[in-house]
Amino acid sequence: MKELLKVKQLGKADILRDISFEIREGEMVAVMGPSGSGKSTLLYNVSGMDDPDTGEVMLGDTLITGLNEDEKAELRLKRMGFVFQNMNVLENLNIIDNIVLPAVHADRKRKKEYCEKAMELMEGFHIGDLAERKVSEVSGGQLQRACICRTDSSYRSNRVISENQQRWNNDTDGHT
Repeated sequence: MKELLKVKQLGKADILRDISFEIREGEMVAVMGPSGSGKSTLLYNVSGMDDPDTGEVMLGDTLITGLNEDEKAELRLKRMGFVFQNMNVLENLNIIDNIVLPAVHADRKRKKEYCEKAMELMEGFHIGDLAERKVSEVSGGQLQRACICRTDSSYRSNRVISENQQRWNNDTDGHT
């Protein structure tokens, strides 16, 4: 299996100390721990949204810790997708537009293709009928699934997903 992500001796203040791991293509990894244990800090450092004090992060053959801010932003846009605990959606856009926004920003010419892919993903998550709804018109669980669709709507080669599992457990519409 091809190496997807390699973290070597990552350190950040007093939160992360000498963290090393590898994730191979096709693997699914969960980062778990109590509040304040460094889960979000780890994900922010691995994604290049924050810089570690020590160590290095490789995404495929790209040394993330060696990139400037513009290069890291481009890498995140084209090769990563995120589901944040607060979901980071735009209230003035409907659900499908929120899903395809990052993909369309990266390549406007493929908007129709991205919308088709988004609808396919939404159907798979049982939210296809919500495409034209406003953010305020869907449940938290439905919105969380839309955000997961957003991570895959642009055919990104890699995905980093940060998810608050408690939101899934509290969703009452039966689809998780």
